[in-house]
Amino acid sequence: MHRFFILVSLLLTSACTSTSGYLLTFYADDQAVPERFEICHGYSCRYKAQASLPKSTWQSVKILFIAPSNAAQERDKIAQAIALLESEAGKLSGIKNDLPKSVKTKDTYGQQDCIDETVNTTTYLRMLQSDNLLRWHVVSTPVRRGYFVDSRWPHNSATVKETLTGQLYAVDSWPRANGEQPDIKPVALWYQEGRNW
Repeated sequence: MHRFFILVSLLLTSACTSTSGYLLTFYADDQAVPERFEICHGYSCRYKAQASLPKSTWQSVKILFIAPSNAAQERDKIAQAIALLESEAGKLSGIKNDLPKSVKTKDTYGQQDCIDETVNTTTYLRMLQSDNLLRWHVVSTPVRRGYFVDSRWPHNSATVKETLTGQLYAVDSWPRANGEQPDIKPVALWYQEGRNW
């Protein structure tokens, strides 16, 4: 029995399990503005770094949202904006070498698990929303899937909700390296994934 608890403890510390997806909303920087925001890293927000974007970077983000004429186009722009923001924040906060997924490294400083990624992506999405750049979506509550007993690793993702249809979309940066576009897909589809990690 003792070995069972040790095994469970090891599994819990090796996956994105320390916080419920619903509670991750409270970790995101709800006072974030391009001039001042926090970046989580080190797995489960162990470290937080302050960042400030150059005005030119935020202007580049704003330009992305001039043209979207429907929700699908706006999701493409959201993916581009998150990649741009991650890339710039990476240079400013020491996470520029963040690898895809929760890789095992000697030191997790500068690396991100899905909790860090979810918190940071939610922060970026809130910044977009606060500047009225989102016309077809609103930022929603992070989601969680996987509980080991269902043969899946626990995993979290930021989300947006399409305003016209109410469709919820995962905005998942975790599978990608820093500065790469996140996966954006319906949450119903996202929930079905993750059985082969």
